[in-house]
Order: sequence, then structure tokens, then C-alpha cells
Amino acid sequence: MKNEECKHENTSPFTAKREIKGHIFTYETTKCDDCGSVAFTSDHSKQFYLWIKELKKENREIFRVQKFKLPDYLWNFVINDFSRYYAEETGDDLNFNLLIIASVNVYLNKISKNTKLSNYIEDEFEKCEAKFVTKPDQSNFKVEPTPKQYIEFMNWAKKLDMTERELMESLAARTLFAVKKELEGIGQELIEKMAA
Repeated sequence: MKNEECKHENTSPFTAKREIKGHIFTYETTKCDDCGSVAFTSDHSKQFYLWIKELKKENREIFRVQKFKLPDYLWNFVINDFSRYYAEETGDDLNFNLLIIASVNVYLNKISKNTKLSNYIEDEFEKCEAKFVTKPDQSNFKVEPTPKQYIEFMNWAKKLDMTERELMESLAARTLFAVKKELEGIGQELIEKMAA
């Protein structure tokens, strides 16, 4: 069993661990004697995600972000403007949980890959200097990504030296800020940045 990222040949059997909120996933693998990298194969990945699903069945709270916060002007936009626009377009009520998760994913998978766009959004967002608050009339609003999404957010948060909550709140706010600017009709610059 070889670590796909490691090019060395000398390996030894190894018991590896991955932690999620104090819960430990243990698996048997190999460790490179030269560089110390630990193999995590597609089979390990399947076992890991099965373990996560069981963990969620036992305790859903592990993957929830309680009392989710956004800048107050963005809550007003999402509740009053975006939800109305969404209902008019789809005929359905807006699922706030899915909107937040989608916003984080859009930032990670699209916006962050366009340096001009992400810098523009960051500059404009910072000008607003808004305080992050919980959802009006629903201070216990929680966001619940799937375990797989949560792990992705956790990995990104670790890379950026943030908590999962900080990552999700920060990126959702920036994506929703960009959407707000677009729907206000003053997002032409934003469109041009996305096209660049």
C-alpha cells in the first residue's frame, strides 16, 4: 500500500488516526520511512466516509454550526429580497441552510479560483464594516452541511488557520454580498471580474 503523493519505496506498517470533533477514526496503512507521509487510499476514504455517516447518525450536532452569523444587512437582504426573488423564480420557499452551504461552496470552488474577483469582493466587502449577528427572530438558526461537505470545510479551515464556523460565516457572507450587489443592479463590475 503506497501513498500516491510519495515517490519513495521504503514503507512500514502504520496505524493512523483522523480526528473529527474529538471522535477518532483509526485505520491500518503504511508510512514512508523516508519522508513520513502516511498512505490514505481510496479504500481508506470509503471507510472514512462510512464512519462519518455512522457518526452523524449517533450525534447530528457534530456537523452543525449553531447560531450561524452573517452581517445584519445581509440577513435583511436574504430574508427580504433574495427569498422573495427566489420564490418568484422557483415557486418554492428558500431553504436557508442550503443557501448558506451553497454560498460557501461557490466561494471555495469558483470565486477563490479567480484572484481578481476574490480580491474585488474582499475589498468591497471590507468597506461595509458590518457586525456579524445571528438570524433575526431565530437566534438559534443552525447550518448543517453533509458530513462530506463538513470535512471539506474543515480541511479548508485548517489550511486557512480558521475554525469551521469562521470559514463558513466568512465565505457565505462574501458570496451573498456579491449576489446582493448583482441583484441590486450595480454588479456590472462583478460580472466583468468573473469573466476575466
